[in-house]
Amino acid sequence: MTLYMSYINHFHPISFERALPLLKRMGEFRTWAGLGYPEDFKVIDDAMAAEEWYWCKYQYTNSNGIVVTEISSIRLRWKPWEYYYELQDDWTEDEILDYLENGSLNSKETDKAFKLRRELLELQRNKRSV
Repeated sequence: MTLYMSYINHFHPISFERALPLLKRMGEFRTWAGLGYPEDFKVIDDAMAAEEWYWCKYQYTNSNGIVVTEISSIRLRWKPWEYYYELQDDWTEDEILDYLENGSLNSKETDKAFKLRRELLELQRNKRSV
């Protein structure tokens, strides 16, 4: 079974775009569970950064009856070890430039996640100045 799964993971990898809806549901569930399963938990906005960090802006009513809006992130390690195993030391300069311009960190999902991160930092900065 180990060899079979290794073969599948290496030669037939799952694309991030195909896994994205499930990853977002997993991240939403883990965020909801981390809060103690509030009944009125609602995701306002969410995104994945660098194919592993789930960023979520959500709203729920805390135990004091106050509606709270927060932003948090969690890491979802979904890739098998084969995805991290191959190191490419023989890249040409054109391949490196192409990766920097079109690689996985420059995706719309990552941009959306960084927007949520900037919003969280701004909220934290405003809390300190009050």
